[in-house]
Amino acid sequence: MTRALAGAAAAHNRNRAARVVTFAIIAVNAFLLLISLNDYRVSIDSGYHISLARWYAEHGTAWWDHINFGPGGRPNLQGPALHLAIAIVGRLLGGSANAFILANAILAVAQWSAAICTVLYFARRKRGRQFPSGRRESVADPSCAAGPLAPGPRAALSVRAGTASCC
Repeated sequence: MTRALAGAAAAHNRNRAARVVTFAIIAVNAFLLLISLNDYRVSIDSGYHISLARWYAEHGTAWWDHINFGPGGRPNLQGPALHLAIAIVGRLLGGSANAFILANAILAVAQWSAAICTVLYFARRKRGRQFPSGRRESVADPSCAAGPLAPGPRAALSVRAGTASCC
């Protein structure tokens, strides 16, 4: 085997190992999120989002937020998409307080999944290609998997200085 072929085979094995490690970490995290779904409370902002979702479910709109900014309230500055989604799923699950909490958790896991899929899509799409700056991206690095697996449904794909990174 020539030196060039040996180098290409070694690079292929490193990339394959990085992909296996990345997908294993994602799979373990997804499994843990799913089995803890009934106890998954997302973040400290959950109470705010759930209260607005219940308001949407009961009243249809929430132009003024009397719940979280009392006694006089303030205009609702949040976009309605998340609150409406929680309201719809919460109603489908029965409409109880626990149903809205579970709906919030289900949507958080769905958002986490969307973030992971977005990072994987762009990592796969740009794999091995150069950006205009001439720098190569390093998305097959297994240490990159730590970013999307941070607590909560957050993952980032940042494009700075001509490089893509999922960390």
